Parts: sequence; C-alpha cells; structure tokens
Amino acid sequence: MRLFLSFGVFILSCVALGGTLIFYSNGVLYVENRELDGEMVVEIPQGMNVQSVWGADFWYVQDPLNFTDLEKSLRGKRIGLVDAPKNGEIVSVEPLVIRDKNRFFLYNPELNRWITFEIEEPRRKLIVKGRGTVRLVFSSPGGWAAQYRFFENGFLEGDVTLSVQGVPSGDVYLVSASVCKALEEGILQSETARVYRVGEVRELDKNPTVNLFRKNVEEHGRYYKYAFDVREKGFDREWSDRFIYFRAPADMPRGVLHYVSRVGDVDFPSFCAEIFDAPAGSLVEIYECKSPEVVVSGKILRMRNYDRYEEYIWKVTVKNEKTEKVLVKIEVLGYDLELISSDVKPSTEEANKMIFDIQVSEKSEKSFQFYTRCKRW
Repeated sequence: MRLFLSFGVFILSCVALGGTLIFYSNGVLYVENRELDGEMVVEIPQGMNVQSVWGADFWYVQDPLNFTDLEKSLRGKRIGLVDAPKNGEIVSVEPLVIRDKNRFFLYNPELNRWITFEIEEPRRKLIVKGRGTVRLVFSSPGGWAAQYRFFENGFLEGDVTLSVQGVPSGDVYLVSASVCKALEEGILQSETARVYRVGEVRELDKNPTVNLFRKNVEEHGRYYKYAFDVREKGFDREWSDRFIYFRAPADMPRGVLHYVSRVGDVDFPSFCAEIFDAPAGSLVEIYECKSPEVVVSGKILRMRNYDRYEEYIWKVTVKNEKTEKVLVKIEVLGYDLELISSDVKPSTEEANKMIFDIQVSEKSEKSFQFYTRCKRW
C-alpha cells in the first residue's frame, strides 16, 4: 500500500496545473483535474479507458451502444454474412456481439450466421458524483522512445518520440519503467525507474518527436579496457575493448545513442549503443568495438598455493600501436582480492575487482607488475 500511495502522491503533484500525461515504456496515463458540485458527465477520450477517479463519491462508465435494439438500427445499412469471426472481444451477451477494432459481429440464431457491419461508435461517457476537486485518471496504449546523436566533436542532442491516443496536448512526464512495474514498486521509491519532465507538448495525436536538449559535452574521450581473472595461466597480444565516455550534460532517459563521425563532408552514424538512465553530470560509458591497435599481454611470474588462499605476481604489458596517447584500464578479477604491492596504484580496489589505469604513449608499450592474494574457491 505504501508504494501505491507514493505513486498516487506523484500523480497528485503533477496535476496541479491541469491535464498531465505520464508516459511509460508500454502505456500512458492521462490525469485531469475537475471541480465537481453534484453530478458530472465526461466524454472519455477516444481510445482511452478509465483507470480511476480520485476524490469522487461515486463513478461509473456508461456504454452508449444499445445492443438490444441493434438489429433495428441496422435496417437500410450495408452488412455482410460470415460463418464466424476469427477474433475479437465480446461486448454483449444478449444478443451476442463481438467487436474486432471498428467492425462488429452480431450472431443471428435464425440464420445460424454472423452479421458483420461497421458503425460509428459513439463516445463512452464517465458519470461522476461528488463535491470538490476530483482527479480523472485515464489509461491508453502508447509509450516513448529516446534517441541521441553524439558527434565526434563533442556535440550531443537528444530527442524523444511520444505515442498516445485520444489526447491532443498536455504536460508530459517520462517514466523509465513499465506501467505494472511502476504501480508495483512506486515510482518515487523505485531504484530502477526515473521520472523526467518534458513540459507542455501539443499535437500529441501526430506522435511528435520532441527535442530534449542540444548541448556541447565538455569532458569526453576514449579509453581501452582489458579484463582477466587473476587465476588465468597467461595471455599474449589480446585485443582490448574500446569505450567512449562523457559526462551527461543533462538528464538523459534511457534510450539509443548513435555515435556520429565525419566522413568527407558528411556526418554519418558509425555505431549505436543502448544507454541507461543517466542523471546530469554522471559518467556515461559506451562500448564501441574491439581494438587491434591496443593489445595486452600478461604472464604469471610467481604463484604460491596455501590452504585458504593463493598468491600471484603478474606482469602485464600494454602495447599501443596508435599514433596518439591512450588510456588503458586493466581490470583484474578474483575472489576476495588483497593487493600486497604494485608498480601502479589501482584506481579501483574492491573485494573482487581491481582496476589499473595505464597511460601509454603513441607507438610504444608499457609494463607493470602487481603482487596479489586471493581466497581459494
């Protein structure tokens, strides 16, 4: 209950200025404030369903289709006869009516056939009773998708494409989670979901693409990485992994980033990668490719086994075949690692991982040794 209430508090805080659209990865909630003094009739937006009405004494949905008199209303209209509909939803039992999108199927027991037809379905209506401020919550299919273009000169732009039915405009928020996950966990307390405000957006019925930001990234570059287990027997001239990194210049909802390179006089996407929620100022690291230009070799100089732990002295050599200086991260993995000594101080030292940052000049190589202890499995 606490999580659901936190989700409700978020919606209440969003709707103070009017209609609000909360986009999830697989659906949309539309929230609208209304002042009520007695009974109110509201047309439900096309393609939407009523999720809830908060603050009302009583509410229900009225379906304007009268299926009892449906056969009378079909007189003079063009119909078809079929043996049975292939799929659809039951919207009436007496008489039996199945709806598949805009087409209806009415079963006629005398003919033992189905009458198929199309009619312009009138808007369903929401009947609300109460006093004071009520909040109407509608749900709709839809969602959002974020796309980023990162240029090699450090310019970054982000866009989000919005998809929703039945609402032409509103104050838009993005939630990086599914509707069910947010309702279960509570989006204000979930560690896996973030909320982003896009602002007022019009012409939502056209599925617009809205710009989130266009900014220069001050800190960006590349580094190379190679990871190995401290118990390995050694390796020779292994290719490294190449990464691009930068500080997020603004809040970045999860999406797809396209890295754009200059080819002649044309900017052309060279690769793309998925990124996850990145708050402004956080470090974003994107895997680019395997690199044969920066290779790593390693050998064990000494190994000793004890009852509860093992000791290793490693020599690692990094060779840079590029014509520019590179940063290489050597990641050493193991169980309950303890660093005894090293030529290079690690930038990260954890129980099961150590990372050494090695700067290697152009067309050169650099070696270092480290002495470590780890527990036996």
